Amino acid sequence: MAELPDDWDPTPILEHALATVTETLREDGGFIPFAITVDANGGTEGVFPESIDDSGDTVSDFEALVDALREEAEAGDHAAVALLANFRVRETPDGEARDAIVTHVELREKYARKTSIFYALEERPGDGVTPYHLELLNSEVQPADPMIFDPA
Repeated sequence: MAELPDDWDPTPILEHALATVTETLREDGGFIPFAITVDANGGTEGVFPESIDDSGDTVSDFEALVDALREEAEAGDHAAVALLANFRVRETPDGEARDAIVTHVELREKYARKTSIFYALEERPGDGVTPYHLELLNSEVQPADPMIFDPA
């Protein structure tokens, strides 16, 4: 099984992924869930699945991505996985329903955590810059149950 050191820090990978996500939100107003896998040497690979049915249903796309990653994880090639998705979070710290970029990071046999980065998105038709204005509001980090690696 592929493993990373206990002190492995996913921050650089997540920062790059979040830069991509925020640019996509500004240009397209949304994004299809995707993942970044990490091998034992720290090498990364992006997993960008096609939308299942082109309905734009993030939940279905996210579940299909998780299923595919579980199968790959059983082969033992991945030491860590970071998933990114765009969800509407109904219960937020301030009591408002908000859109959020949700990241779920798992390090094989070590930990899983979820970060929700809440944002406001406003369409700006015809301004000539970007079609959407993105404002990052706040974030929330919490432990999470493993979704990819078998916790047993």
